[in-house]
Amino acid sequence: MAEIALKGKMKVKTLKAEFKKVFGATLRVYNDVTCRGEYADDNATLASIRTEGAKGGEFSVKGNMHIGNFEKKVADLFGIGIQVANANDSELIDNNITLSQAATLSCAENKSNITESVVTDEETKKKFSSQFASIAMRIAKLDEQVQKEELLTIIKTAVNEPELFDLETIKTRCSVEIKFDSSLSIEEIASKVDKESQETMWKLLIPVGLAGEELSMDTIETFLRLANLWNLDIPFCVKYLKNQISEDNDETLEELSHNYAIIANVVANIDGEITPEELHAIMNMAEVMQLDSIVVTLRLAMEHLGLTDYESHSAIVRKIAEQGWQDEMMDAWIKIALSDFKLSQEELDLLNGLCGILGIDWDDCCESIQQVIDEIENATGNSVEIAE
Repeated sequence: MAEIALKGKMKVKTLKAEFKKVFGATLRVYNDVTCRGEYADDNATLASIRTEGAKGGEFSVKGNMHIGNFEKKVADLFGIGIQVANANDSELIDNNITLSQAATLSCAENKSNITESVVTDEETKKKFSSQFASIAMRIAKLDEQVQKEELLTIIKTAVNEPELFDLETIKTRCSVEIKFDSSLSIEEIASKVDKESQETMWKLLIPVGLAGEELSMDTIETFLRLANLWNLDIPFCVKYLKNQISEDNDETLEELSHNYAIIANVVANIDGEITPEELHAIMNMAEVMQLDSIVVTLRLAMEHLGLTDYESHSAIVRKIAEQGWQDEMMDAWIKIALSDFKLSQEELDLLNGLCGILGIDWDDCCESIQQVIDEIENATGNSVEIAE
């Protein structure tokens, strides 16, 4: 019988690779036992990421073990959250089947197709279609007008998936949504979607958000709000969104962009809110440094929605220093702090703290701040207010 020996000294990437080899499925490993946080570092050992108080040890993972029991055993022993997904990591596998059964599932049997039918009768199909069209039209209206490409995408989705959608219901609902502004919010409609249909609907809605001329922050935030409302796996949803928007797989650039956005958000939000000028500065500096703008946007949206579960800010800043980007990042954060023509005491204290973590001399940083102030005042004619 197929099995894996699971030990504390085993690295996350080794466990995932062996699991894939033996059982043919994908193992998602998280830092948090709730499976709601970030994925665990592939180079970390199981012992290093286990929850404080977890006893650790080792045990054999056998094919006759049910997926639900396997996940619980790892949580109990190591305090680590894991989930078993299908081979292409597009959907979780039923907890009630065994690991051996997971190994023999084909992609279709493993529900890897996001449009596998979740509708069993005409009445339910019409309900699903009406809900889909209503939410899709609200996503299309986020830029204040429904573009032709967005409407065609909604109709095309219905045509391509006749097992899921009633086309006439889709057309009728879209027509009503164009003519009238419903009093129901996206969240109110989404809360009525059957649980077994939520992940499928979420994935089918994404092409609508991508069909417009520009992918806005509002659109990304809407998808993440829906994922959170429906209690979907947030790290997986972020990864799925990223893959749908961009095929860039430069892991170093992705991590750097991710970390930049987290600290940029802290800098911009230190006075209690992020202004349009600060948001523009964040994205502009990301472009200047040739970071992954999609990753930056996704992370900013998560920060804005409070979907934050990661290591300390100090640890993130240290990672940036390890990658040799401290000077570029510090320059960017200074410009973000000054983008609203003010430099508060809170911002000065924060920049001072960042300098300390990055190993940058504060006097040198003050010179950089003055240079940026001079550039801004000369370019705009506006005076920068500096805290006493």
